[in-house]
Amino acid sequence: MAEPLRWITESYRGMYAHVMAFEVADIATVRDTPGPKWGYLLGVGRSKTPTTDMQYGLDVDEQDYFTRAAAEQGALHFGKRLIDVILECQ
Repeated sequence: MAEPLRWITESYRGMYAHVMAFEVADIATVRDTPGPKWGYLLGVGRSKTPTTDMQYGLDVDEQDYFTRAAAEQGALHFGKRLIDVILECQ
């Protein structure tokens, strides 16, 4: 049974990383992996809550996440690196 979606928000250097992990429902994934695979949606911005003004993108790191916690942790890591780049460019 699929787990309900939830947002995880973490503050970093005055900005926020917002992450939503989801179970990948792909027949090839189910056949080729030992369990469910997880992906994530990542957004960063200055708002404490996810908004449509943020830049969102699906994971493109090509890592395999077999738990929700692992996908959330990986996404937060990339979100913090993205915030570092944004602040460096300002």
